[in-house]
Amino acid sequence: MSSISNFLEVFVARKWLAGPYISDAIRASERLNRKHVKALINYLGEEYHKKENVDDAVGQYLELVKEIRKKNINAEITIKPTQIGLLLGKRVFAANYGRILELARKNHVFVWFDMEESWSVTDTIRVFASEMGKGGTGLCIQTYLERSMGDVKALAKRNAIIRLVKGAHKVPERGGFKTREETTQNFLKVMEYMFRHCGEFTVGSHDSTIIDRALALNKKYKKHVTYAMLTGVRNDYAFELAKRGERVSIYVTYGQHWVAYTYRRLKEINNLKLIVRSIFGG
Repeated sequence: MSSISNFLEVFVARKWLAGPYISDAIRASERLNRKHVKALINYLGEEYHKKENVDDAVGQYLELVKEIRKKNINAEITIKPTQIGLLLGKRVFAANYGRILELARKNHVFVWFDMEESWSVTDTIRVFASEMGKGGTGLCIQTYLERSMGDVKALAKRNAIIRLVKGAHKVPERGGFKTREETTQNFLKVMEYMFRHCGEFTVGSHDSTIIDRALALNKKYKKHVTYAMLTGVRNDYAFELAKRGERVSIYVTYGQHWVAYTYRRLKEINNLKLIVRSIFGG
């Protein structure tokens, strides 16, 4: 196991992570901004059962918001529900979300929720919905879940800002697509609905089939669309899209808890060609 971890750290994690500290994330974001790409910053960590871990994560995001504003970085932050207290109770979770949002709104920093395991989706949407009317926040929806179309339809009626991704969490026994092909087809179906019914949203994918379809749809619908990718996976293509005038963001992570994140990213990409290109190219 240690040899696998060493490989991941040397060849993969270093390509996909900014580093252990906020300053690392800020520097990585500045490099992206110089290429006209927005940063989407996440502090690593999830599934916290201890208050001290939750408090640390909340403190990191509050400090991150201040640094983004101070350094005038073109960046948004994205947080995980179990990172800021969902496993300690919905009240703790909602209070911490509200605290981060309050500071972020004052500093004009947009806040996303990453989506986690299927069991957490309903609670995450409920807490998100309690704040979305005030603006400054968006939600990730994962198309490996059969419920994603229904969730998008309900959220679209309330003008929610959505980031659509395939997702890389464990597929539940019921309610999840078992193959990547099914997930991709669901992504395309949900995305087309969003082009017809949403004004602003993000397409989170490295899949050329999806991106090409989105680009074609936007010629017709002309929506406020952002294309989001992970650091180090298709950076060259992301920069090319930005040069062409598309809105592009790249997911920037920092922190010490990189092992679980790296394994999930390998699963999410699920494409040997992209993994090799990421490790040995960019």
